[in-house]
Amino acid sequence: MDVIKNFKDIQKLLLQFGTLIYTKDNETDIDMIEEELKELREHGLIDSEAYMNALLILKQRRRER
Repeated sequence: MDVIKNFKDIQKLLLQFGTLIYTKDNETDIDMIEEELKELREHGLIDSEAYMNALLILKQRRRER
């Protein structure tokens, strides 16, 4: 995976692992995405840099809403 720069990149990353999250509630989506990213990191499927970049983007998105 290339560098994660935005929310769309996070969605593309999750799709690579067969995960699509959309609940019509932005807050719930972000919570579920964070959990999925945590599991991917714990299983060594994504590196620390990708994980931290994704969390930062999600934190920013949460503040925007």
